Amino acid sequence: GTYSGIFESIFQVSQILSGIIATVVLGYLDQFSFYVILVLFGAVAIVMFSFIQHPVEYNDVKKVEVLEDRKTLGESLKDFYDTLCDKKYRFLYTSIIFSGIAMSFCWSYLGTAVTMTVHSDDENIINSRTGIVFIVLAIGEILSGFTMGRFADKYDKIKLLAVCMFILEGGLALTFFAMVLK
Repeated sequence: GTYSGIFESIFQVSQILSGIIATVVLGYLDQFSFYVILVLFGAVAIVMFSFIQHPVEYNDVKKVEVLEDRKTLGESLKDFYDTLCDKKYRFLYTSIIFSGIAMSFCWSYLGTAVTMTVHSDDENIINSRTGIVFIVLAIGEILSGFTMGRFADKYDKIKLLAVCMFILEGGLALTFFAMVLK
């Protein structure tokens, strides 16, 4: 749990960086300049990926061990299907569905919800405030990654998942009410 939380927190640092860039660029420049900067970031990433070293080959003994442990595609699909049909995982499927709904709302409509609550006609102010909301969201995700990772080591993971789902759905409802009430 702790290591998963640390990984999640490190992964979410990219959101802070992207939120800061979006806030600064969209606060002072137009959207076209923002997209030009994003294309430049993409070009730099492509250049960086071109320098990634190829994976090191296993020695012959490890190759044989790995190949012996592999299942056929049919066996893997059957195991996957059996897991889907197992009744004890239905709670997990429900939480995955609700989590997906909340995250799709977050990434699709949170920006719109924020722009509806900002009392300004200046597009740069609206964009910078939206960026600030996403920076705060990223900070919350970093902190929750560490916290939930530690809690996962100490408490029942199913109950912890249920609490997280209530928090996630509560945040979704709170955002919806903030949007409606402006």
